[in-house]
Amino acid sequence: MLDAVPRIVLTWDRPQHLAREEADRWLREELQGLLAIPEILRIELVRLGSPPACHPQPFAWLCELHLAEGADVGACLARTACAEWLRDLRLLGMRPAVGVAIDPVVLP
Repeated sequence: MLDAVPRIVLTWDRPQHLAREEADRWLREELQGLLAIPEILRIELVRLGSPPACHPQPFAWLCELHLAEGADVGACLARTACAEWLRDLRLLGMRPAVGVAIDPVVLP
């Protein structure tokens, strides 16, 4: 059976003006705060590695916010904690991109 719960998929860059450890610590602390949002069941965070030279690395992080079944994606993104976090990513020059994973297809 396919996962029918909505997922918000986010990507962003590491800010160049912060040390990697400092940026990573801030990010993890901020994501912990998002767990207080009722629609969010769990958060998966993945640091993206450098691909072979022929494939540019567009982002440094991939994050999935797994929402409760029937949750409103727009309402979740509009919640103060989420909206402020996304604003902060933009202000830090991290170029966040937001998508919604829908209709998963599993190939044999």
